[in-house]
Amino acid sequence: MRFFLKHHFDPDFDYQRLKPKTDDHGRVDHFNLGYVQNSIIGQVLAEWIPVPDDALPAGLDPKFVFDDKIFPAGHNCRPNPANPDQLVSTANGYVFYLDEKIHVKRVLNLRKGVNSRTGNVYFVSDAIVHGDVASGFECQAQDIRVQGNVEAASLQAGGSVLIEGGIKGAKKGMVNAVRSIRCSYAENAILKAGESIIVDGASMHCNLYAGRFITVRKRLVGGEVHSSHAVYVGEQLGGGMNTMTKVVLGYDAGLLARVEGLDTKIERLEARLDLCSRQAEKGAAHKEGCLDEGAKLERKLDILKRKRAGTWEDLEAGFNPRAKLLIPGEIRPGVFVQIGSSQMKVNDFLRDKRFVLQDGEVAMLSPALEK
Repeated sequence: MRFFLKHHFDPDFDYQRLKPKTDDHGRVDHFNLGYVQNSIIGQVLAEWIPVPDDALPAGLDPKFVFDDKIFPAGHNCRPNPANPDQLVSTANGYVFYLDEKIHVKRVLNLRKGVNSRTGNVYFVSDAIVHGDVASGFECQAQDIRVQGNVEAASLQAGGSVLIEGGIKGAKKGMVNAVRSIRCSYAENAILKAGESIIVDGASMHCNLYAGRFITVRKRLVGGEVHSSHAVYVGEQLGGGMNTMTKVVLGYDAGLLARVEGLDTKIERLEARLDLCSRQAEKGAAHKEGCLDEGAKLERKLDILKRKRAGTWEDLEAGFNPRAKLLIPGEIRPGVFVQIGSSQMKVNDFLRDKRFVLQDGEVAMLSPALEK
């Protein structure tokens, strides 16, 4: 009796020879090339299948037929205690062959960045990008470290994101992390972090959402900033009357972003409903179809509005009245500061201020940092 090693991954996979796939309609997908073969803890990687001695069944590769059941086990894999004929992963990572052994590696190194060579990257453990993340591409992993820049691309991290370069979002860049985000600078991008955001340089025309703290060590000009606890800007907040810069404090940034997303959907549905109503007025030929479509839109609209109302209740219930904005440097005219439902607009050049909520109103105090 001989034994065939059946693989539950492609043993001949070569990440350097990826080819775009064509769908049933003949369209070529240049973005999803399948760069990595993911493996999670407990996943079956390979298993032994008995084969007859006299003839090898069709379709089986003879190089994986053995006389003895000895797994070519490398790092982070072992025989399944519940079934010794199976080889399972003992770590989250990617599976590959090296020196005729099966390995699972926890950290994915993208040596030349994320771009047309790799396509989008979806990985179950930590990733290090040795270069840039190019415009139009996406990288998802647990913790992500980028040694270059992030262009108009998307990063999604189950943990934290560290960008040693900066973010050049071109109004399309998105960085989302469950824990924290840190970068050298950010331009025209959206950053969302469950805990904190740190920008070591300047944030220019970005929307920042953090569950707890936001720190911009130099300048924060343009865009909106949302934090439930505190925002610190070291050198300059705002760019002048012609540059809209808004800081919203006290609310859970994640819930607030959800409310804003629901508002956008509601506006779109209301516009479609209005168009449908105007079409129905054109005559009987349009009326029946528009009435049916209008009824569907109204039901969807009702669901979204109820969902928004519930999310807003959660937002109000979690409001933090001790949230504050700290600016030891310069504050320029045109900055809006909102804590809860109270707002203040800055109309003069100011320096070394902190903004807090007092008696239900936004108050401006000095110095920025209490001793």
